[in-house]
Amino acid sequence: MSFLFGKSKNNEKLTNNDCKDAEIGSFQPENPFSNITILPAFKSTVTQIYVFKSKKKFAVGDENGTLSVWDSKLGTKIIEIKFHNQAINSITELNLVEKNFLVASSNDKSMTIWDACSFKLIAKTNVGPKIYKIFEANQINGFFFAASSDIKIFDHSLNVLDQFPRENRDETIRLMMPIDGTKIVLATNTDIEFYALFCFDKIDLIVRKIRIKQLKIHKNCHSDTISCLDFLKDNLFASGSSNGAIYIWQADAMQK
Repeated sequence: MSFLFGKSKNNEKLTNNDCKDAEIGSFQPENPFSNITILPAFKSTVTQIYVFKSKKKFAVGDENGTLSVWDSKLGTKIIEIKFHNQAINSITELNLVEKNFLVASSNDKSMTIWDACSFKLIAKTNVGPKIYKIFEANQINGFFFAASSDIKIFDHSLNVLDQFPRENRDETIRLMMPIDGTKIVLATNTDIEFYALFCFDKIDLIVRKIRIKQLKIHKNCHSDTISCLDFLKDNLFASGSSNGAIYIWQADAMQK
C-alpha cells in the first residue's frame, strides 16, 4: 500500500481514478491494483520516514521533534512519541539477536533508543555541541554509526565503542554506507572516503568491540554536491551528484 502525507483530518482511501487529478508527482507509479491512503494531518513538516525491516511498520519524524510509528498495512498510527524538541534528522533500526530497537537523532543534539515493540525509552544521550545524523550498520548487529564532521560508533545502550576525528573536520559527512561488514564509504560535499572496520569479541552475531581506520580519500571526485550512495553488486557501488554525474566504484580497490 502507498501513502501520501497530507493535510487531511481523517484517513481517506482513494482509488487509482480518484488520484488522477491529485498532485502526487510524476514519480508516483500508476497502479490500478492498489489503494493510496492519505494519512491524517501532521502538525509540522515531515522530515524523516523509516520503514522497518519487517515492512509491517514505519516511523515518521517531523520538524517539531515528534516521532510516530504507523501500521504499514492499515495506515493507522500505533504510537506518537514527544521527546525531542527540534527536528528529527535521522531514524534507523538496531537489531540484536532477540530484540529490535528504534534509534532517532534530532537537531536538538540528542539521540534516543526505543524498544521497537513496547516503544519504551531505553537510552538517551546528548551528543552536543554538534548535530549528528545516524546511519545503519547493515551487516553487523548491535551498533550504529553517528556522523557530523567526525564519526562515532554507538551500541544499543548509547555507549561510544569508537570514534574517529577525520582529517578534514570542516567537511560534514552527508552520506554513509557499510560494505560487507568490513568497510564503510562516506560522502562529504564532493569527496568520497573509505574506512576499514575491525570487529572483535563477536558473540552470537553481536559485535562487542569495534575499531575504525581511515584507508583512502578521493578529494573533489565530484564537481557538485554528492546526493546519493547506492550499493550495486560484486563489491561495486555508485555515487551520484546534484549535476547528474554518476560514478561506479570498486570497493575492494577503492577506485572508480
